[in-house]
Amino acid sequence: MNIHLIDGTYELFRYFFGTPSHINDEGREVGAVRAVANSMLTMVQQGATHIGIATDHVITSFRNELYDGYKDGSDLDPVILGQFILLEEVLEAIGFTVFPMVEYEADDGLGAAAREAIKNPQVEPGGWAFEFYNELYPDCDDTAEILIFLNRIKLPDSYQKLKESGKATSWLLSMQ
Repeated sequence: MNIHLIDGTYELFRYFFGTPSHINDEGREVGAVRAVANSMLTMVQQGATHIGIATDHVITSFRNELYDGYKDGSDLDPVILGQFILLEEVLEAIGFTVFPMVEYEADDGLGAAAREAIKNPQVEPGGWAFEFYNELYPDCDDTAEILIFLNRIKLPDSYQKLKESGKATSWLLSMQ
């Protein structure tokens, strides 16, 4: 079982700023959504057997009540904001499992999914979407959980396990 856990909102931002614009026949910007969908389909073509995509269905989370100034979406470009729901709809329409997060954030959902994946001995690490920007670094807990998972599984190629663990360790240390 080759599992990939994807932060759909992160991917949407990444492609929004990294790919050309595409306006559909209705005059709506859809370039980032198209790019994310294409990326997910490519992962399937390359052997991913399970892809779980968590999205920030809403911008705010419980962290907004805990921390003044935590991201609330007020500074978001309306063009990208207009693609949030569309992304979920398109990914579901082409057959992906999408977890739209409301109370928690997408990376919280990914951490929960990783905890469940640990329980299945047939799971091999397929891919982990580590974010590169988050003011309060909640990804540290998720990354630590993934490191625990990588440590517990048995892989025929110990070099691959070491390589993947090294990526996660580097990421975690860079957050300090």
